[in-house]
Amino acid sequence: MLKHKRVLLFAIVGVINTCVDWVVFFSLVAQFNVALLYANCIAFGTAVCISYVLNRNITFADKKNSRKNTWVNLTTYVAVALLALWGSSYILLVVSRHGSVLAGKLAGTIVSFIVNYVGSRVLVFKD
Repeated sequence: MLKHKRVLLFAIVGVINTCVDWVVFFSLVAQFNVALLYANCIAFGTAVCISYVLNRNITFADKKNSRKNTWVNLTTYVAVALLALWGSSYILLVVSRHGSVLAGKLAGTIVSFIVNYVGSRVLVFKD
């Protein structure tokens, strides 16, 4: 698969996941007054589950080992996701203290996208 096509598919899956993440996050914050960090963890976790399934079956479906060692891939994917969660949560909290929650969530989403793509490409769904 062309590298650009894979990035495009990853971005499409990312848009779907971002929508899920943001809807869950802002619903928890606005409707239930959940603290930012807790809301971010719950929303991110929900999106990660969807992301793994979509990326495994669509974005990286042509990878030879994407079907082998599902538990190893899933464990590695979760480790990468936790790193992305840490980065996005840190950015969310720092930016929202000095600006808006929306700006913090947006900046955290960008960090998360980069970490997740590199980690998925290099560690999870590698050749």
